[in-house]
Amino acid sequence: MLAVDSYNIREVRGASSCHHRRVGEEGASNYVGIGTYFRGSVRSRLPQHLSIFRPAPSSISAVFTPRHLIPLSTYNNLGRSLTQHNMSTSTVDDVVDIAANIGHVRQMMDDAIASSERESGSVRLVAVSKTKPLELLQAAYETGQRYFGENYAQELMTKSAEMPDDVAWHFIGPLQSNKAAICQRVGLDKLACIETISTIKLAAKLNRAVDSWNEESSGEAKKLGIYIQVNTSGEETKSGVTPGAEVCDLVKQISEECHHFRLMD
Repeated sequence: MLAVDSYNIREVRGASSCHHRRVGEEGASNYVGIGTYFRGSVRSRLPQHLSIFRPAPSSISAVFTPRHLIPLSTYNNLGRSLTQHNMSTSTVDDVVDIAANIGHVRQMMDDAIASSERESGSVRLVAVSKTKPLELLQAAYETGQRYFGENYAQELMTKSAEMPDDVAWHFIGPLQSNKAAICQRVGLDKLACIETISTIKLAAKLNRAVDSWNEESSGEAKKLGIYIQVNTSGEETKSGVTPGAEVCDLVKQISEECHHFRLMD
């Protein structure tokens, strides 16, 4: 599944449902299944039609599979071994379908933007490419796709070194504080943002890593884009900060102590 990250016009992604709201966003980002189903609420069941419920903020999520749609109930029962296998396999049909599917997603985006009276180009499509081979990422790149999202630090480091330099990478998976070196290894000229900040410990280590990267870089100092991950469902198995005072306290602490971040909107 080559997926795509987003906001208010929601969609489905095949891996486990990940319900969370990010500070700076109007709506909750929801990564769920595979296909072209948009959902209007993080708690509702996925409707099988496009549902537009309010003007989208600045990013949209679309998810597509190279060959065919897979029911969410079926996909959730698949083991990780299957997705690991997918990393090393791709076909000509897969590549062709990626281009067609991206075109279809963009058309739906354009329709949604027009109906919500937003400016053309104000919505960003982030293709979630975890476990997918470089051939499929390259096929997406050749359609003009420049934003990609990865869940695993090592995979991001590997792919960012192989893909063209103008790709902007989003890290969208859980990140342990001992992996903060991702900023230095990928580089802030490629790493656009980290979407899963939920502790001051992680924020502080990332801030130091950004500082070190800037010191070693000969260019202008850069800031790392971040989102605060909020667990809106309250489920213990979900990542993120508890809504309410805890979110405000974390944002305040990051603003005061981490000067190398840029809160994404």
